[in-house]
Amino acid sequence: MIKKTILVMIISLSCSLLSGCWDSNEPERMVYAHGIGIDYKDNRYIIQLQMIDLGGLSKLESSGGPVEEQSEVGKASGRTINEAIFNLYRSTDRRVFWGHLSFIILSESVMEQEGLKFVTDLMNRYRETRYRIWFYSTKDSIEDILLAEPIIGISIARSVLSDPENSFEQSSFIKHIALRELLLKLNEPGHEVVIPAVSVTKRWKTQKKTDDVIQLDGLTVLTKANLKGFILGEKAKGLRWMDETMHRDDLTIYKNKKPVTEAILKTQNVKIKPVISGGRVDFDIEIKLKASINELDFQVNKEFIEKEIKKMVKKEVMKTYKAALEIDADIYRFSDVLYRKNIKEWKKHQHNGKLSLDEHSIRSIKVKVLLKDASKHLLIPSV
Repeated sequence: MIKKTILVMIISLSCSLLSGCWDSNEPERMVYAHGIGIDYKDNRYIIQLQMIDLGGLSKLESSGGPVEEQSEVGKASGRTINEAIFNLYRSTDRRVFWGHLSFIILSESVMEQEGLKFVTDLMNRYRETRYRIWFYSTKDSIEDILLAEPIIGISIARSVLSDPENSFEQSSFIKHIALRELLLKLNEPGHEVVIPAVSVTKRWKTQKKTDDVIQLDGLTVLTKANLKGFILGEKAKGLRWMDETMHRDDLTIYKNKKPVTEAILKTQNVKIKPVISGGRVDFDIEIKLKASINELDFQVNKEFIEKEIKKMVKKEVMKTYKAALEIDADIYRFSDVLYRKNIKEWKKHQHNGKLSLDEHSIRSIKVKVLLKDASKHLLIPSV
């Protein structure tokens, strides 16, 4: 009997020492940060935080009915980014949870003020944030971007900003980049990173109104300390052929200045070989592509299509490279290539972890094309 009494007392005392859930946070008592935009004006950082209602999103995705507002945007400023965030906390009704933060948009002015350095440091240190946060740049109004909603009532949690991989599989224009990869590239030779540039477009409309929708414009090159510059539109197209993760993208082929066919290309393999000669470091590039024909307006033979694809891919690769040289950017990461393949020569030629490049640093570009849909029938217009 005495033993049983002692056992009960021990168990009772042990239970009293258990912490239980006294410090837990109930989901319904929090609001969720989904995206954040950061600007800089008049010596102050301006943050705009996009909050989402997870209950409303689950209702939308389960087809339980429409949701009038998928998100709301709050705005505050401060002398530092963290101070601006705490100033915003004072107007929130609930605790802000950062574990679902999906993307960060940086304005041109904040990137010019070493904004990337401060943002990555803050997000890397804070315990709730994850490494899968996508980074974007813009010249447009951050508020307009954060208030833009996906077309046809798609959940905002599946927008092009928060879920870029989905649309990248269909059209691989500019590769998205998350916090983890961004940190790695900034600390590797070259010490530069490429992030997608976005803007607001009015290409989509309903019966009632024209929608503001987000689109990819090109790319931005950044270092830890400063903004190198933007490469937009046609000038940015060469980067896709140098990316082995590229799923597919289109290339219009011309004859006598008229479009004759539309090819869908996928980069299968990219080899970059450093060539050391006469005190210089140059590079030979070999690109292997797989092609299929999506549209054929005029009859052309297989040899013509392959020849034009090779010519146009080379042209786009050089066009992007030259645009990067204008902003002193190593767009194809040649510095990192030499570092990994010949560190002895890299030490001789590097300055602050980067090679000095010019228009002649690309010695040759060789493009190999495998035209899948190449039968005689498929290279004749349907009508």
